[in-house]
Amino acid sequence: MDVRAELSELASDEDRSLRAEHEALFHGGLIGVAQVQGGCFVRVNEEFARLYGQSQAELEGAFAHPLEPEDGVEALTQAALDAPSRRRRYQREHVRSDGESRTLLIEAVAIESDSRQSHVIYTIVDITERQQHSTELENARALLVRAVNSMSDGFVLFGPDDRIMLCNEIYATMLEGFGPAQSLVGMDVDTIIRRQVAQGQPVPAEYAGDIERWVAERLAQHHRADGRPHVQQLSGGRWVQSIRHRTPDGGIVVLRSDITAFKQSEQAAQRLAQHDALTGLPNRRLLLDRLTHALARARRSTEMVAVLLIDLDGFKRVNDSQGHKAGDDVLRVTAGRLKDCLRSADTVARFGGDEFIVVLDGLAQAADIDGVATKIISAVAQPIPSLWTSAENAPDVQIGCSIGISLYPGDGADPDALIRQADGAMYKAKHAGGGRFVVHSGTPR
Repeated sequence: MDVRAELSELASDEDRSLRAEHEALFHGGLIGVAQVQGGCFVRVNEEFARLYGQSQAELEGAFAHPLEPEDGVEALTQAALDAPSRRRRYQREHVRSDGESRTLLIEAVAIESDSRQSHVIYTIVDITERQQHSTELENARALLVRAVNSMSDGFVLFGPDDRIMLCNEIYATMLEGFGPAQSLVGMDVDTIIRRQVAQGQPVPAEYAGDIERWVAERLAQHHRADGRPHVQQLSGGRWVQSIRHRTPDGGIVVLRSDITAFKQSEQAAQRLAQHDALTGLPNRRLLLDRLTHALARARRSTEMVAVLLIDLDGFKRVNDSQGHKAGDDVLRVTAGRLKDCLRSADTVARFGGDEFIVVLDGLAQAADIDGVATKIISAVAQPIPSLWTSAENAPDVQIGCSIGISLYPGDGADPDALIRQADGAMYKAKHAGGGRFVVHSGTPR
């Protein structure tokens, strides 16, 4: 066989192969296929007719314009002449002859024939159910977003990669300065924690400024997602509580509540339980707690603690002659003067009636006490304006105080013993005429 005959046979084999593939495409039955020339169907396969809603006989010779791409078949044909591999893929809503609307995914390919007249091969796939499913998913997502945004608490969903997938505006406002919720999508937990710290969120004192350790602990807490409430204070003074749960796919859902009002109520209740309502000073319960802690510190440091029991001289006279309102004002003014005489580390408490107790913490020597006691006696003796009456030229009130002092460790090792010894010393100061102080087992001064 010569070369020319061999090439002719090869070309014939290739042509037969292409025709076989062409026929297989038309009769495969998996997708709808139509051949269009001059704007009319030349032939269609059974699947095309079924999807299109008409018989093969009805379609062959009918106009195919409803299938054409938006830029027209001429542009498609020209593209084929310039580059035979060009094609269009698009979706089209098609109303069948029975009135049913279907969504078709169409691919149009213009093919040049031997006569250089192009024809178009259309393939169609019915994606109505897929589109409906996609629409349902989109509607479900929109419903979820609306539900999340209607919540009174902050909501955020982190993906398995620790990045935000969805959050509501309440959560965004709780982050303080992070922008709207949509801007947070894609942000990871580590970035959020570090930006919060950079914007002033308090780092607990026990971390001693070690931000890396604090960030690591916050990340570990996030990953535990054990459903336990976690409370933290934000930079603006607000308090939030976060509860984390892990989702089946490895993500984490966080619900965050603003509990500032609750915290304020809790702190107010705690203050009422530990402070005197009239003077605002610590009450007996808080005094005993602070004295216990002061003694524990003194045992470790070998320093001294002083307990000063102060009883007001002349207070009963004011209370009886000018009324309880006058007595209350005298107690409030006296409380303020006592606080002014002390260091921030010291404690002054109302012990009951017109008695006050001062705890001097961390004293190096007993001589330091004399100066404090003398200062208190002088401050309490200052005249008190008659704030409780609107009468003109109302005389000022003047009272005094007697002070009994006990020292740790010499006079006792526990709060009860030290208060008892200070009380005994105070009565000695009282019997000596008042306006002075007595150290336990000492003489009035």
